Amino acid sequence: MSRSDDMAHGGTVGPYAMNQRLHDFAGLDIDPLAALRHSRGLQHLTDEELAPLARELQPVRYDSGTTFFKQFEANHDAPLRVLLQGQLFWTPIANVETAGAPTLDAGALFGLSSINAWARKHPSWSVLAVDEHPGFLAEANDELWALELPLNSYHRAFARPESKRLITRLIGLYGARPDAPKVVRALRRTPEFSRACPMHVSRVVEGGVLERWLPDKPILADGSSEHMALRYVVSGKVRVIDEHDGQSTVVGANELIPHRAIFSDRGPARTFIAIDGPAEVIRIRRQTLDFTIRTTPGFARTLGPATLGSWLRDSAGYERSYPIIASGEMTLVLADPTVDPLPLSALCALLAEAANEHLDDRTTVVKLVPAGPEVAPRSSPFGVPEILPVAKEGDFAAAVRETIIDLAHQWGLLFDHIILDPSPLALTPKERLAVQHAGRLVGPWRTAMKIDFAIAVTEDPLVGGVGLRNLSRPTLVVDESFVDVAEPERRYRLAFAAAALATGLGVIYDSGNLTLPDLLDALMALAKPRHEPATDTARALVDTLAARG
Repeated sequence: MSRSDDMAHGGTVGPYAMNQRLHDFAGLDIDPLAALRHSRGLQHLTDEELAPLARELQPVRYDSGTTFFKQFEANHDAPLRVLLQGQLFWTPIANVETAGAPTLDAGALFGLSSINAWARKHPSWSVLAVDEHPGFLAEANDELWALELPLNSYHRAFARPESKRLITRLIGLYGARPDAPKVVRALRRTPEFSRACPMHVSRVVEGGVLERWLPDKPILADGSSEHMALRYVVSGKVRVIDEHDGQSTVVGANELIPHRAIFSDRGPARTFIAIDGPAEVIRIRRQTLDFTIRTTPGFARTLGPATLGSWLRDSAGYERSYPIIASGEMTLVLADPTVDPLPLSALCALLAEAANEHLDDRTTVVKLVPAGPEVAPRSSPFGVPEILPVAKEGDFAAAVRETIIDLAHQWGLLFDHIILDPSPLALTPKERLAVQHAGRLVGPWRTAMKIDFAIAVTEDPLVGGVGLRNLSRPTLVVDESFVDVAEPERRYRLAFAAAALATGLGVIYDSGNLTLPDLLDALMALAKPRHEPATDTARALVDTLAARG
């Protein structure tokens, strides 16, 4: 029988639903201990610590539409459940900020409130209990299979001394769940997680536990993988001290503690101290992040900042910068500067084909091409873009970033299945040689003048092959003809351009679209402060000149 034999389809599971247990799983090979090993938040515990709980778990099935916890008290009387198959939609009973992850699926735990309530009444475990929160309303999105722990079995599952870490972990998971949405939002505001699917980040956050830090009691993280973690301050204040240079910062409530090098083999050694009273912190182990990467296809390739535009940097940076492309758990890192230029476009197509065939991960290759009169956007029959023009006027790197951001916003989760091919934007051999010559000459001037000159390539014809651009950084531009200019002439023209940028006069010699009326209007405003510039270009020019003295 199933739950539908005991209640109407879409019925509510009451406080003592375990009296209606399903026992007809004889034909299924279910290993409760293996299910616990793969549950988010429990994968760090040993088999000895999980075995007493595994022995008491019983399998059960719920029909699609079954509703759990219609009132607050039901959370206390609900059994602990481990999801094996299916999905649960979560809705807050009270404040919308208390909602858990958008859905819970295989590997998730729910019914944690009853563990906290049981510990509160148990003399040995009451010190571990945390404050109660309003709870959730959950509905099965489809047929649901789970392992459940009856309330009358809690004393057998948790009575042994080796259960202390398990109980501490379960209560920590319960305490962290109300703030899960805040942690998800905070992580997705960081470069490391900004491109990741919210559902995938939610799976990471599901493994977070709430910790209570006493005031003025140092907590040392030595940088080893065991101590590497994402940490979010729920309440109180935490001082973070870098053991390398002694610098410290204070992180307040509802803030993420900076997590430098979270993907590295070793992180910085740091000390955490709760100040001005106790602090509550949600900690998500690095192992939890690794576990989610291994068990969630497509998650790995969305992690880390997305950066393009390395071809606009100096020659040394360009020579060492190759794109990183990933699909699912397949990653190609093209990072050997000793080989000839790699056929990036062909590699992108090959990667997409391999992903489609072997990973069952349908991918689309999107080419980024320089905008021009004969270049038009092109899409597949399904509407997925195949060619995206990128405007080359102005700050080219910024234009590339904006194009990618627009693409991500437009396609949402489907952006996870797009491979970007920037090879049409790459430099020609002669353009690369021009950048190398310019970088060799300008390199010593960067140190002497303490100005970080950028070097970019333009297709516009330039007198002597050198020009200026007033972009977000002082930028020297060269074209292919720079290679054919004699060495003394190259040095003179670059020195003249660098001096113009260093003195703030680069805006006057900019080979871009700066009109004479705008220049005169800006100079008038500098000479007579009461004069108000008439155009945005003139006002921007005034700000630039004033900032550079």
